[in-house]
Amino acid sequence: MFGLPLAFTAPLALLGLLALPALWFLLRVTPPRPKRAVFPPLVLLERLKITEETPSRTPLWIVLMRMALAALLVFAFAGPVARPADNPLAAEADGPLVIVIDTGWGSAAGFAARINEARRLLTLARSESRTAILVPTAARLAGTLSADDPARVADRLAALEPLPLRADRSSVLPRLEEALSGTGNATITVLLDGLAAPGDAAFLNGLAALAPGRTELVTGALETARALTPTTSAEALVLAVSSAVPPAADTGLSFSAFDARGRLVARTDSMLAAGATRTEARFTLPLELRNAITRVVIDGEDTAGAVQLIDDGARPQRIAIIRGEDADIAQPLLSGATYVERALRPYNELLTPASGNVTADIEGAVTDRASVIVLIDIGNLTDVARAALDTHLARGGVVLRFAGPALGTSDDGLVPVPLRRDSRRLGGALSWETPQPIAPFPEGSPFAGLTPPGDVFVNRQILAEPDPSLRDKVWVELADGTPLVTADRRGPGTLVLFHITADTRWSDLPLSSVFVDMLRRIAAMGRLEAGTAAEPQAAANAPTLPARAILDGRGRLGPPPAGIEPIAAADIAAGTVSLEHPPGFYGEADAPRALNLFAEGETIEPFAGEALPAGLAIRAYPAEEPLDLRPWLLAGAFLLALADTLAMAILGGALKLRRRTVAAALALLAALGLPQESRAQTPADVAILALSQTRIGYVETGDAAIDRLTRAGVAGLSRILGERTSFEPGEPMAVDPEHDELAFFPLLYWPMPDAPITVTDTLVARIDAYMRNGGTILFDTRDEGASPLGGVTPQTQNLRALLAQLDIPPLEPVPADHVLTKAFYLLNDFPGRFRRGSLWVEALPERRSDDERPARAGDGVSPILISGNDLAGAWALDDGGRPLLPTIPPDPRQRELAFRAGVNILMYVLTGNYKADQVHIPALLERLGQ
Repeated sequence: MFGLPLAFTAPLALLGLLALPALWFLLRVTPPRPKRAVFPPLVLLERLKITEETPSRTPLWIVLMRMALAALLVFAFAGPVARPADNPLAAEADGPLVIVIDTGWGSAAGFAARINEARRLLTLARSESRTAILVPTAARLAGTLSADDPARVADRLAALEPLPLRADRSSVLPRLEEALSGTGNATITVLLDGLAAPGDAAFLNGLAALAPGRTELVTGALETARALTPTTSAEALVLAVSSAVPPAADTGLSFSAFDARGRLVARTDSMLAAGATRTEARFTLPLELRNAITRVVIDGEDTAGAVQLIDDGARPQRIAIIRGEDADIAQPLLSGATYVERALRPYNELLTPASGNVTADIEGAVTDRASVIVLIDIGNLTDVARAALDTHLARGGVVLRFAGPALGTSDDGLVPVPLRRDSRRLGGALSWETPQPIAPFPEGSPFAGLTPPGDVFVNRQILAEPDPSLRDKVWVELADGTPLVTADRRGPGTLVLFHITADTRWSDLPLSSVFVDMLRRIAAMGRLEAGTAAEPQAAANAPTLPARAILDGRGRLGPPPAGIEPIAAADIAAGTVSLEHPPGFYGEADAPRALNLFAEGETIEPFAGEALPAGLAIRAYPAEEPLDLRPWLLAGAFLLALADTLAMAILGGALKLRRRTVAAALALLAALGLPQESRAQTPADVAILALSQTRIGYVETGDAAIDRLTRAGVAGLSRILGERTSFEPGEPMAVDPEHDELAFFPLLYWPMPDAPITVTDTLVARIDAYMRNGGTILFDTRDEGASPLGGVTPQTQNLRALLAQLDIPPLEPVPADHVLTKAFYLLNDFPGRFRRGSLWVEALPERRSDDERPARAGDGVSPILISGNDLAGAWALDDGGRPLLPTIPPDPRQRELAFRAGVNILMYVLTGNYKADQVHIPALLERLGQ
């Protein structure tokens, strides 16, 4: 306004400034309040000369102060806003405001800016009595989109969270066209994450046709939009880094690698050069450490794209080397097995069975799940060995064979191409005049990019029979066109044949570094399917894999939320990511499969906003948020009003005090200022109070409302325990787990707040020590009644952030035969204010087939319990024993079950697995009777 970064939401209120001159006149002519005085004797008035006097006027400084107060109120009512943003709502539009907001992984970095901009737009729509429609681009849209009141849309906006998916803008276009038909001229604002998405061109053209001249795109900076993608490397763990935009200057990046328990394994650094969009993260580690890595992240970038999950398929391969050579050869260091071992050992886990029984060795390699089986000059295979190798190929493994005298006379058929019965050698019947060099590797070969050494020659080889399909199966050939390495796909597996020996008898290729590189690339092809396949068809009949841990949009790995479905192994291999199958780990706990957001070779690109269709506009997110000045102006007006009141009281003599009164007040203030003996509650006092009586502890969250309700709930449970059991707990105690001693409490109740919590190393260490030493923490997210749109609740996010740092055991919902269901009452579930959530405990060992005990328990009490049913909300009672909050749904029986659940939990924590032990009493009594 007037060229200044200031605007008014109600500018007509500024007309009130026109009344200030009249106010000036009224304030000047109105005299101040007269002073009170004792009336003098009448005799003194006889000598007074009556003269005309001018009435006293209000002092100028008071008039100016009151004028300033009035001006502040006028400006406050006008709704001043500093750094205002433009109003995108078209004046001629009479339809709803449509906000399309990107909620994919790319939106996580600047999600707050998108949410704030959406809130500002909804405020504008409400001020103009417009309806609104909220459309996230990475969430499931149920039903038909319909316009709603901006206030209710704002509530749904608050529940949005970034998802670990790509934004799918084109999929929302048909829904928009359906929702906006017959609604008038709508205004559309698209809050972009700045990244390109498939189908953007069709999406933009559709918007231009849907709301021409009333559609704007909002985008932002992409300096931190980076993604990790896998690469194939045998000598190190290497991940490719793709950046959406090149940096203006060299930018250092750091990367951290973690194991399955969340412990840091290694860190490394990389440099993204100025103007470049690609770099790599390289972890050069010993094989044991490298195999322990399950997750790599870009430090400081909290997005799902900045995380790469690693399973067994991305780790160094397990390779079995089985030789047909005699074990007692005179020079074992020159054998073919030695050359292969030396080439593969630094980068893979090798199995070298030497029983002398080739069939048994092959079966053992398949049982040990070797991904690559190397056969060195092994001729005819037994039917059992052939069946085992077929199983290996059906699971996606690699069989690598080397030629030799034995293979030259073999007819087992397990070769990529038909072979001639005799070998071709220098000076033989099928001879060369000179040894043959290796031809350049073809582009389609797995060895493309390698350079054949010029000093390597082949003196002898096994020839392939001419065949029309031979050319498609040749990976390497000699200069004369005869094949040196052939391969064939056998289902999901690969069969590879070197037409020379693995030692130097037929060629000096094993002496070359290229031989090492060739073997590494072949080893990287071995990717076994999950599970154990006993037959070639097992891979096709493999069951789906359940989710074990899922990434959220901010790159945090946690338990799978509701709605995640099992995934087929083929979909994991294809990298199929969806809302039902987000990135994460799937399958069995001992061999999970990783599903990542990006596959090898994928890159990210910025949104192309240079050439937009006609009718679309684009702008950036506001660099600074608009600032509402009304609170500051009203505060200033309030202070001026106080100052005016005080000034008038002083001028009117109302604040005159006698000297004795002033002296007494000063003496009192001085006395209050003297140092007093104060005694804070020391840790020793807390310990004595906690030890004087067994108490239930609860963690203070800093939210006064939650803390009051939690204390009332734990006190209500303590009251029920005292009435129904022999346990009489003391009053509950609030604790700060980061500073207070926790060992005095058998159970800590920890409600998760709405606001983010700070997880420090000290907090993690103290909680971990408490649980390791026998304590139990009951975490309650209190969110089973919430239904966030496309994301998790803030309470669950807080719990995930805390548990990600703790060393916790595997968890499971309380099984029907768990001792918790029988500790005091017989229970089937553990409700609170809500009842649809499960109570999670430490997973118990599998029940033996001969175990007929009705109750089952582990070695000790579960150190962690997790619920979302708001147990304290159901336990909370007032002083009269009446519930403070209703259950959902309202059901007195549900509250009774909630109290019973609390009693069982306390009995379980205090007495452990005694209920499970009691089932042995009949057997013990029977033995005593004998």
